[in-house]
Amino acid sequence: MKILFWNIWTENQTNNYSRLDELKAELENIINKHQPNIIGLNEVVRFGNKASDVEKLVESLGYKNIHYCKIGPIGTNSTTGSIVASKIHNLKIQELIIGDNITAKNNGYGDHKTKVIKASFKINAHDRIDLFVVHPINLKPSTALEHFRQIKQLKELVSESQDSLSIVGGDFNEPRVYPLSFTILTNKFLKFKTGSILKPTWIYNAAKLSPLRFNLDKIFWTKSPRIEMSKFEVIDSKVSDHRPLIATFEIK
Repeated sequence: MKILFWNIWTENQTNNYSRLDELKAELENIINKHQPNIIGLNEVVRFGNKASDVEKLVESLGYKNIHYCKIGPIGTNSTTGSIVASKIHNLKIQELIIGDNITAKNNGYGDHKTKVIKASFKINAHDRIDLFVVHPINLKPSTALEHFRQIKQLKELVSESQDSLSIVGGDFNEPRVYPLSFTILTNKFLKFKTGSILKPTWIYNAAKLSPLRFNLDKIFWTKSPRIEMSKFEVIDSKVSDHRPLIATFEIK
């Protein structure tokens, strides 16, 4: 089973169609080359209640099961959110609240919740996969307390899925070395992969900041002999401020 996670960046989709066309072309090339079974994207922008151009593209490539989870407004008629798209038909989709979107509130858009997508599906008569597409609020001094609340709540949600096999991916908006990071809170029951200093997952302004902040995007999976990651790649792309992650899992 192959899964693609990517934060495609709001800047690519707002009032700049040349960027949007470049993003769509890159996403199509990545999907055609790697043929993921499931796709999880962050920062997908919708205008009004209509499906985004990105969702339409993904659907046209054969991913008929698409769910958009709104995180909050970024303009008077636009919202940002995450999507899960799959060629698997028996997905059970849930939107789970992990905290408050205080960024939207601080920007004058009122009260909104930060949510994650949980997509569950059977892989055989005995095993279920719980796939989480996540994007906690960004980590900076004014949002640090809320960020760590969301990370703690996310850890609790994933802990509740320990009777299944879990895969958790997306832009975690935090380096792995923080004492309260998701990586540290879950190291007893989850494995993880991310980028490196030489090939980081986050590239926008990264050179100006500490190398500790280079790798905000990660993929976690259950520590179990029943599931192993057999291949992982940080795809070399400069269309977004984040690079895509592609992982192949073997279910035993």
